[in-house]
Amino acid sequence: MPARADRILKAEGGRRKAAKSPKPPLSAFRLLLSAFCLLLSALSAAAEAPGGKAGPRPALWVDSDTVSIPEPARKFDTLHYDFFYATFGQAPRSFVGRLGAKQPAWNVNAWEEVPDSTWYTNRHPLHPMTAEQVARGANQHNGPDLSGRLAVLEGKTAGTSLGFGRTRDSAGNVYFIKFDSAEYPELTTASEVIAARFFHALGFHVPQEWIIYVRPEQIEIDPQATIWDKNGRQRKMTRADVEEVLKGSARAPDGRYRAVASLLLPGRVKGGFRFHGTSRDDPNDLIPHQHRRELRGLRLLSAWLNHYDIRPGNTMDTYVEQDGRKFLRHYLLDFGSALGSASYFPKTPRMGFSYVWDTREMGNPFLTLGIYQPRWREHPAGVKFPSVGRFESEMFSPHLWKPVLPLVAFDYMDNADAFWAAKLVMSFTEEQVRAAVREGQLSDRQAEEYLVRTLLERQRKVGWHGFLVSAPLDGFRLGKIVGGEQALMFDDLALKYGFAEPAGTYYVHTFSRFGEAGYLGRPRSFRGHSIPLDELMKWAGPGGDPKAVFTLAIAARRAEPEFEERWVKVYLGREAGAFRLLGWERD
Repeated sequence: MPARADRILKAEGGRRKAAKSPKPPLSAFRLLLSAFCLLLSALSAAAEAPGGKAGPRPALWVDSDTVSIPEPARKFDTLHYDFFYATFGQAPRSFVGRLGAKQPAWNVNAWEEVPDSTWYTNRHPLHPMTAEQVARGANQHNGPDLSGRLAVLEGKTAGTSLGFGRTRDSAGNVYFIKFDSAEYPELTTASEVIAARFFHALGFHVPQEWIIYVRPEQIEIDPQATIWDKNGRQRKMTRADVEEVLKGSARAPDGRYRAVASLLLPGRVKGGFRFHGTSRDDPNDLIPHQHRRELRGLRLLSAWLNHYDIRPGNTMDTYVEQDGRKFLRHYLLDFGSALGSASYFPKTPRMGFSYVWDTREMGNPFLTLGIYQPRWREHPAGVKFPSVGRFESEMFSPHLWKPVLPLVAFDYMDNADAFWAAKLVMSFTEEQVRAAVREGQLSDRQAEEYLVRTLLERQRKVGWHGFLVSAPLDGFRLGKIVGGEQALMFDDLALKYGFAEPAGTYYVHTFSRFGEAGYLGRPRSFRGHSIPLDELMKWAGPGGDPKAVFTLAIAARRAEPEFEERWVKVYLGREAGAFRLLGWERD
């Protein structure tokens, strides 16, 4: 492990120990209020619970949510709506989510994974990608045809970055164009394409995006092009509007402008989705969004990349047709505020540490007469490279990271969701990280190296967090050991990624019939990553009920004090005198 990354992880462990220090006793009023809120939480959870029984989940790899539906109406939410609704309208739901009385994610299969759906597609690491595939991302061709002119069809009115709305290239494809600001060349465009590569590999639907270089004379205005002015009135777009955009954009020494071109999404745009509840006009949307693992775990994935501006306004549903069926597909988009960028300027010190309206970050300094100051204010990170922005790993704590607005699904993330997200993040090799970063086409090699090293250090902190809060045992499978005996084999991700030492690690397991309290003796200890099953089969009775389910519970015990004993329940059935794997779940 690099020395700096090791130092960062040790500091993170120190912050965790400090966070676990005893708290002052609650007053009677606060105790009563807490009890009342917990009761409301329990009632809310009971009201929305799916009603499934404990035990093995379905062995489902595809969620069939592509049934044809009537075309929904388009939603027009704005940044102001996002702010007021997230900060005040959804506050009770977020408060309940932060109480800790959470239920497991609903859309998890027998193997603790998220099935493919219109929300998510399993890519890396379940289907390992090469570095070249990570670098290609969602792109399916070579990008805009720049042999001719780019015809601007509409001005850009949404967001804060400089650019144009729908713009047609010489081949007839339509893109959205976004430029870097003159003060910070490469910042916005690099952040946009790099983050898009990572989110695609992580399994989300994202636009196809390329970095392009265009000459001002290549940009023309379509005769029907319009733009909305500052007074909210639509008017005809003129050359002056183009010149106004280019005036504030970064220009290369050869006179060209660097931009990111984002291909128009397939289907009919219907607006963004929310991070709680379901859409009333989408009959396929049956799982409340705060109970989707991919949206819960997106909290840690966004934390890794510091995708601060994750909110409903930067998501998109499109009404698509596939194999004769018409349905909604759900996208993440607009990553210009990821990594160290805040669109056209570097992130401010608080971004990633505080909501835009954060009562705690604002109230604590006021109530303590300035004695308490947030860590980001006391020791603000600097901007080492203008093309990277403010992106650091020293102060980064995954479990404390905050986006621009509170999101209900993020507040509902539990330890199993955190492990799932950490496993995804840790699956990227340094070669794959470098391949994605190279797509940002940073001209300063030192800036590129700094960005890679910071991503790798943040990656380890995400892994450290996810593997501490949940049992980091995974990849359970049945096989044969020496002598031909059937055995259950598994991977220990804490050992695989160097968070724990093999010499100080051993495992314990217990065995029982599912639903019974009686285990097979005391927990048995063992080393290695396999458990022989012949003795357990004798106890289970090979000729018993073929529908019987058995629970093999496994935990790791380690010399490192940070790791608490956490269990994974592996479910086994019987078939032809041998065990078969039914799935597993984490406590």
